[in-house]
Amino acid sequence: MNKHPEFEDISSSSKFSRTTKNASKRKSYLKNKKIRQRIRVFNILTSFVLIVCIIITAAMGVLIYYTGDLNIGSINSGNLGISAEAAKLPKGVTNIALFGIDSRSRDAQNRTEALSGRSDTVIVLSINTIDGTVKLTSLLRDSWVYIDGGKKFKGYDKLNAAYSHGGPELAIKTINSQFGLNISDYVALSLLQLQEVIDIMGGIDIHITEAERVALNGLANSEGYNVKPLYQTGYVHLDGGQAMMYSRIRKIDSEGNRALRQQKVLSCLFEKAKKLPISQYPGVLKEMLQYVETSLSYDEIFGFSPILSKGIKLQSTSIPGDEVIAYGGVFEDTRGGWVWKYDLNEAKDYIIDWIYGKQ
Repeated sequence: MNKHPEFEDISSSSKFSRTTKNASKRKSYLKNKKIRQRIRVFNILTSFVLIVCIIITAAMGVLIYYTGDLNIGSINSGNLGISAEAAKLPKGVTNIALFGIDSRSRDAQNRTEALSGRSDTVIVLSINTIDGTVKLTSLLRDSWVYIDGGKKFKGYDKLNAAYSHGGPELAIKTINSQFGLNISDYVALSLLQLQEVIDIMGGIDIHITEAERVALNGLANSEGYNVKPLYQTGYVHLDGGQAMMYSRIRKIDSEGNRALRQQKVLSCLFEKAKKLPISQYPGVLKEMLQYVETSLSYDEIFGFSPILSKGIKLQSTSIPGDEVIAYGGVFEDTRGGWVWKYDLNEAKDYIIDWIYGKQ
């Protein structure tokens, strides 16, 4: 569900006819592909880390009481934008907001700095404890939505700006009010924190070509992260920083090959998680959780344990997608910013049906 139909002339839609003057600035179809590929690595890897944290904690709940270290974030449950309609959504499904923060902080353990900025990854994690289904709904960061932050900020902006305007509380409120959901909890970590978590998993072993090695080193150098240079090719070991840089390589070949690299990293991580001895869960999780902030308590996480006996079935989608047509570009009201505009009611209906089934 990651492709869009081509829009040869997006100004033909009556909804957006006022933006004709800016038509030359828009390349909806191609831009759509590029944006999706650009954020996919963070979506995939962030999802992996957050799901592993939740599932392992659920499995080892009792031990975690003595060995874990949750970073509990505070949010006002009465200010999350849950409508009366959303409050009546079927029971048995828990929706949790996952935020990947694009912070430039170099201190992964300083949560104030590391978790300040825009949420360039916005995912709704839906856990169905009845049938064991876990669904991921990625909401594209450039979605043009209304953000009601009171005195802090009120008006239209990109979805990822809600977190920077008012933290996880306003970000959740925006998702709920714009997409008709009932989210009351979240998990968040930054890109640098994600690298730390990959290191906790022991890094990955993967095959690297000479072109990929050169590109990896160049990307790491240009972005200023303290990533060790890679000197070998063939089957090599990558630490967290190197794995992240490898996942973001795209200029040496194609977007399709970049997606394959991301899938390889994900596959390696899952294989390592599967082979991890259960006796190591408490120690590994304790290290992971120092980099993750969540509003969930131990009891709430432990409540997800029944899905372990059912066998987890993971599914994913994204908004916008095939089912929700979007127009991408610079519009007269977007203050020069490139955004996605689409029918939010249509998106809301699709998301509810996707998570809960046809109502």
